[in-house]
Amino acid sequence: MKNNILTIAVLMALTLTACSGKKSGQESEQYLSAATEAAEQQDYQAAMMLIDSIDIKFPKEITTRRKADTLAWKIESKLLSESLPEIKLQIDSTQKLIESLTKNFKFSKDEKYQDNGIFEHKLLRTENNTARSFLKPIATENGIFRVMSYYVGAKAEHNQLKITVDTISVESMTASENSISRIYEEDSYREIISFDKETLNGIDEFITLNTEKRVKVTLQGKNNKYHYYLTKQDKESFSQTFTLASALHDLRILNDKQLKTMQKMEYLKQKLN
Repeated sequence: MKNNILTIAVLMALTLTACSGKKSGQESEQYLSAATEAAEQQDYQAAMMLIDSIDIKFPKEITTRRKADTLAWKIESKLLSESLPEIKLQIDSTQKLIESLTKNFKFSKDEKYQDNGIFEHKLLRTENNTARSFLKPIATENGIFRVMSYYVGAKAEHNQLKITVDTISVESMTASENSISRIYEEDSYREIISFDKETLNGIDEFITLNTEKRVKVTLQGKNNKYHYYLTKQDKESFSQTFTLASALHDLRILNDKQLKTMQKMEYLKQKLN
């Protein structure tokens, strides 16, 4: 707080001197001196404000502006350097979470046809649930979440999900026809619909937040409405998949942030040399 007050006082003083008619070179050097002092006191916001003022107020003072640019690069490089340990800590924490979750999942990837592999919860693998209607959440390795709605029974032609907990309901958007598969077999009829994050319309978060409650799934379609309730295992598997997808997404963002930070630091290093 003391440093901030000092900086504000300096800024006010400089503003007054700028109006007093002193030579431009002297005034610009005063701004640079104040910016340097603010940086030494780690008041980087004030330092950058002063540096910006040099560019605006003294466009013809090339030498001072170059010194100010160098100071700005040093400040930015220092801030980036200080942010790296925190980014690394977040990456390590997220990786540990992913490792703890993936033990419950099967990962598959066709290197020839898939850019991103998928994680399927072991309890909700399709081959183990062929005789029932259920929701199957999926997380891709880069953190994209989607839900497959499997239905077995009389022809329902459903294209929308409605999730109800107590008296509150959330409805998905209507699925497009190209995301729906209808399979006719001798003794059964099946429907499979793929809902992406956008089409789910908040259903993923709603189910995850209500795993301790009774969750009713209503399949809304052209002919009728069919409903069932998620089992305890279904809710736990759904929540774990949603958490895994979120962690994988966060990890991708953090890795990208770390890479860009290091690239920017290298760029600034070259400019300062």
